[in-house]
Amino acid sequence: MLRTRDPSVTELLDALPDDEAMAAWRARWSPDRLAPALSALSALSWQWNAKAGDTGRALLTARRQVQIVDLPWQWHPHGSPHFAGRALLLADALGSEGSLLSGLGSCTEALAVLREAEEWLEVDRAERERTGRPLTGKLGGSRMDHDPRSALYRQLAAVAERAGDPEAARHDDLADARDAGVPVSDHMGIAQLCAAALLVLDDDEVARCFSYLDDALPLAVREASRSPVEHALAVVHHTRARALASLGLHRTALRHFAEARQHNSGNADRLAEDRMRTAECLVERPALGDPLEAYERVLQLAGVSGGGPGDGRLVWRSRHSEDDPVRIENAARAWQAVIPMARAAWTAGEAETATDVLELGVELADLVRAAQPDPELRRRLQDEGAEVHELLVRYRLDGGDERAAFAVTERLRSRTLLDSLSTAALRPPDGVPPELLAEEAVLLSERTALERAPRTDWARMHTVRQELARLWSALAAGQPAGREHADIRSGATVSADAALERLRGEQVVVASYGRLNDGRLVVFTLDPRAGIGVTPVDADGDRLLRFVADNLGGAGQVREMAEDLPDLFQQVLGPLVAPLTDRLRPGDTALICPTGPLHHVPFQALSPDGGPLLLERNAVAYLPSVSLLRTLDGRSRPSGHGSVVVGDPGGDLPHAGDEARLLAGRLGAEPLLGAAATRERVLASMARAEVLHAAWHASFRSDDPLGSGLVLADGLLTGLDILRQQWHGVRLAVLSACETGLGDVGRTDEALGLSRSLLFAGVRSLVMSLWRVPDRSTAALMADFHDLTLAGEPPTGALRTAMPAARERPGGSRLDQWAAFCLVGEWRSPKPEHRTRSVV
Repeated sequence: MLRTRDPSVTELLDALPDDEAMAAWRARWSPDRLAPALSALSALSWQWNAKAGDTGRALLTARRQVQIVDLPWQWHPHGSPHFAGRALLLADALGSEGSLLSGLGSCTEALAVLREAEEWLEVDRAERERTGRPLTGKLGGSRMDHDPRSALYRQLAAVAERAGDPEAARHDDLADARDAGVPVSDHMGIAQLCAAALLVLDDDEVARCFSYLDDALPLAVREASRSPVEHALAVVHHTRARALASLGLHRTALRHFAEARQHNSGNADRLAEDRMRTAECLVERPALGDPLEAYERVLQLAGVSGGGPGDGRLVWRSRHSEDDPVRIENAARAWQAVIPMARAAWTAGEAETATDVLELGVELADLVRAAQPDPELRRRLQDEGAEVHELLVRYRLDGGDERAAFAVTERLRSRTLLDSLSTAALRPPDGVPPELLAEEAVLLSERTALERAPRTDWARMHTVRQELARLWSALAAGQPAGREHADIRSGATVSADAALERLRGEQVVVASYGRLNDGRLVVFTLDPRAGIGVTPVDADGDRLLRFVADNLGGAGQVREMAEDLPDLFQQVLGPLVAPLTDRLRPGDTALICPTGPLHHVPFQALSPDGGPLLLERNAVAYLPSVSLLRTLDGRSRPSGHGSVVVGDPGGDLPHAGDEARLLAGRLGAEPLLGAAATRERVLASMARAEVLHAAWHASFRSDDPLGSGLVLADGLLTGLDILRQQWHGVRLAVLSACETGLGDVGRTDEALGLSRSLLFAGVRSLVMSLWRVPDRSTAALMADFHDLTLAGEPPTGALRTAMPAARERPGGSRLDQWAAFCLVGEWRSPKPEHRTRSVV
């Protein structure tokens, strides 16, 4: 019977025994099919335990229930107020797991699980009180009208007694107190009536909706008479206003929102919700009032008056000059108003207000994300921050300010690894006094603590930021290594004009891609001869990005596309480089700066106009951000000597070992193969090397970019390990094995792979693969490439020659055989002056 309910339930039941299948189910169905899944798992667990007597399988089912309710949000973004929420769902699922563990005799483990459930119930209680939700929830498909604490306390008491824990008596007393019927207020019933009213309204039962609200009002009046807090009345008026607004009766709805605000006086969270709903009404009916005023009230509720010119960030200056500036103190409360206020302002013709609130949102996004310890929630908030950036780029472009729009795209890129790089233990830069670095470490630690605090001490935060800015200015004024260190820590970016100045005299065109919140893609071009330009990509941006996700990224995907859809590759992706046709001249280098999923695209294999490929017209190189130009320009000439060649450290890539032997002979090096390729030997050799060629596996972690790394014989060489190295002598690094270029690519303009770690560690030019290339093709292409660089050809020119040559070999014409490799970083690398054997 369970399998006939819902296709998601059928898949869930099939996935129960397998961890990977469960992860795939969560990715596909959660949270949309959460209710039927919970009902099915609850029923199945009971059947296994009570009917079949198989407590072990029942326990597995209960644990799967815990896994699927560990959601990336507390309240469902579109859920009704009565929905259980993450905390209550976890408490219920953990209670079931604890009960089954107790039945198996695992009392100590059961006690730990039940105590965790108790902690989640406390989280649920606090969140419900803060947001004015009913004190019961909805688990799966049915309402839970009882207080779950009493049953949990009984469980805890019984298990604690069996485990010999003195806490047993305390939990019995707590359960007795819950069951004694301590006067129950009307608040719970009021909240349930209001929740039911909105539910039946969704089913177009208007009369029933207002009947529930009419029943709730006298209860709320009675509740208000015996409590100084009038929250119950506020809930009734707020709910009535929402119902009226949904029916198009905005004028009457606004009166009830005003009533709700009166009764919510003193509670900033609830007042902010009232103001947000008021603003939504006024957006629909602007003749009734100014929605921007309501949104501004939300910002005011999130801060305190004050904040002069010196306060800088996170200060909102009112649209009306007579109002005092507001210094934002509650980032999460202000965050909810940013995007809707910006859209309302733009619609109203207040472009400056729209861009001002989005600039505020850019800063708020960092704080809201920093305060969230859950990695999944941090990624979600990072995506929301990307939407703020994308909308700001769109408004800057629509306002005709190309330079400001370009600056926003660079700021988004600078945040790619800023969370980690701004506090990670980096290698001390040469020539910087240790006491300055010690002072920096203390200030960074304090800044992190302030960002993650429930309430920010803004006076202290302002001081810490000023001290860090002063310290970084001092570092930047000294040695180049100090300037590079300061740029990494601060996430510094370059303006379009500064980038053009650095490119003066170069035969190069930068193509920096940006994504707008409406799905459009644009390309900013920086040409030192013609200045800045911006051109829309003539394609459906959403369709183009879906094509990238479906067909690029992994070797299997690319191979299938190359075999089955070779023409579609050019048809869909060719528009990305079409704007470069009129800008690139013979002899120019195209510097590609992708965004989001476009990091997976081999731009060199695209044709701008259906004719020759981009690689056949011009040399092509890549930059993770245009701001890297400042870092590259500040570095001295590479000083390393000799080569380090590493192959097949794990013993599972025999052709990679053959490739390493072949190339070691050409480079005059003794290869490190198999078990000899340890972390210690590779790091010791790299300290004095000029060239690295690595044929090995890479490992990626989307939740921890700097935890990604290269797999050696005795462990992982992580991005963080690499950042701590002094590799400024390395002119060229080549990573030729399995998809070494990229990890998970998110919406936030990030390639969460190894390229940035290597470039920040000092490597000037990096050749990497976007997908795994067949071994024989790789070996031949890399042999040609190194022969050309040893003959004095710059890496861009060498790759431009080696890739078409690979394409012309028998069996090499297919895209997946030759187009994977790209050069990242310095395209103007100096020619090597001599060859020396490395000492390994």
